[in-house]
Amino acid sequence: MTFLNKAEIKMSNAQLILNLDSAVKIFEEILNDRNFLSGNYVPHAGEEVVYDKDKAAYFATSQDAQDTDPSVAYWTGILESENELLNSTNIKMELLDDGKEIVSQIDAATSRITEKIKEKVKFLELPDEFSDVISENFYVFVNELTFFKRLCTFQERLSLVYKNGGVPCGWRGDFPNGRLMIFCKNASCSP
Repeated sequence: MTFLNKAEIKMSNAQLILNLDSAVKIFEEILNDRNFLSGNYVPHAGEEVVYDKDKAAYFATSQDAQDTDPSVAYWTGILESENELLNSTNIKMELLDDGKEIVSQIDAATSRITEKIKEKVKFLELPDEFSDVISENFYVFVNELTFFKRLCTFQERLSLVYKNGGVPCGWRGDFPNGRLMIFCKNASCSP
């Protein structure tokens, strides 16, 4: 993963607020689209569908998933290692004259998004763990678009899965080699 330096992301608070507004609109459109969490995802090469919602929730959240299936990588660890924002937090705070203002606006915006995610997960009778995983992914998406005006390649891939009805829930193999695991509730989801 290539990280940006301070010169590449330096911008005014006004520009950050514009970026935040744009990011929130993009992801609210995904959330409000009937395809979001529809389970109608069509997998691509390098992807594996998980149809069992409880198994998918386990892969997405458990540090012990490798104990059950040694070929499955620790998903949360991958998400953290591929989070450009998390790995650039010090740069982010150094760039802002009033970092607390934009951070609180991001938190407020992502809290609204999280509530919509929780409602949809509950409505679809998916495991509660999905709310946390999806909310955390969307938090990263909004932050990356706010501070970097783009998603890194990995986050872009995850956002497309959500946009197309799936839920990224794990990785089979040694990352970055292997396959992205995607929860799809419909048995008709096949390549």
